[in-house]
Amino acid sequence: MQARFGSDFQVSLNVSPLQLASGDASRFEAWEESLRALGQGGGLVFEITESAMLDPNPATITRLQAFRAAGVQIALDDFGAGHTSLRYYLNHDFDFLKIDREFVTGGPESARARALCESLLGFASRLDAVAIAEGVETPAQVDMLRQAGCQLGQGYFFSPPLPLEKLLELPLTLPLD
Repeated sequence: MQARFGSDFQVSLNVSPLQLASGDASRFEAWEESLRALGQGGGLVFEITESAMLDPNPATITRLQAFRAAGVQIALDDFGAGHTSLRYYLNHDFDFLKIDREFVTGGPESARARALCESLLGFASRLDAVAIAEGVETPAQVDMLRQAGCQLGQGYFFSPPLPLEKLLELPLTLPLD
């Protein structure tokens, strides 16, 4: 994928805190070693849901920190869904905060949703994290996000989920018009 789309191409994987907490330690150590050999985490991002971090197992945190040290970036999924205490952000770093689709979906029509989306974008920026808007489906949502300063988004506006062979057929850049 990096040969086709460039060295900054990343693949995000949803990981379960349960997997991280209860998995075989030797398997995780082998992953960490392989990732260090690839350098920069091999372009991997591990996504973990905000609600899963409500009461994280210490083993989950330890493994996330080890993967982060190996160069894997960490994304907090469903950011803003309100499950986690803000106090949690004092002690944990995330590379990406994925803004929950509810804020994106309602943003163009609802001043409240738009204000919350803008606040979450500012919150992410102040935490030195990159915000990714989830559930982007319409040009009005893209316009709202651009005006709010959001630089990354995912959703059907850009592409539906694709099998690998179709993904490789995509152009290197997608027009936003």
